[in-house]
Amino acid sequence: MSNLNGVLDALEQDISTVNLDETAKQELTKKLVETVMPIVCAWVDKVSEGLIEASSEESGWCKFRDKIVLPYTLKSLAYFGRQVLLSTMEHTIEA
Repeated sequence: MSNLNGVLDALEQDISTVNLDETAKQELTKKLVETVMPIVCAWVDKVSEGLIEASSEESGWCKFRDKIVLPYTLKSLAYFGRQVLLSTMEHTIEA
């Protein structure tokens, strides 16, 4: 248990001394856009396809939810999330 406490203490000290300057924030945003967002978008596409396929077995509200509401909500969130990150990158690079 003391080994775990030592690791947690070291981690807490590392986190408390992190200095996030503008360059670090830009790099983080760039990595999110270039690395994480393609994975998120691929997942959203795959889940949306699965929901639309599964909607053929549903009826009523569940069919509407699976065919339209959930897929387009996921796609919209992924799109707007990416756009916000790109927009903030552009504005901070200009400044």
